[in-house]
Amino acid sequence: MLISEELIEPDSIVRLKAFGPTSIDIIVNFHARTPDMSDFLKLQEEINFSIMNIVKRNGSDFAYPTSVFYVKKEDVKMEKDVSE
Repeated sequence: MLISEELIEPDSIVRLKAFGPTSIDIIVNFHARTPDMSDFLKLQEEINFSIMNIVKRNGSDFAYPTSVFYVKKEDVKMEKDVSE
């Protein structure tokens, strides 16, 4: 994927860094042949989408952060307003 992109220098690095408690950490390091930030960001986005497609094509997916909230309903006793 990185080798075929003409705007990327050939010294790119892709390495499996570590197995985290909830992740597989992979380093993707590349040098772009463009001084233009907009071009670089577009290239970076294309690479990230390519990585996502490779993962999904191979039957896997990404875990997204989630939060679970438990709400306990308690009986609330309403007192009558005695000022009436």
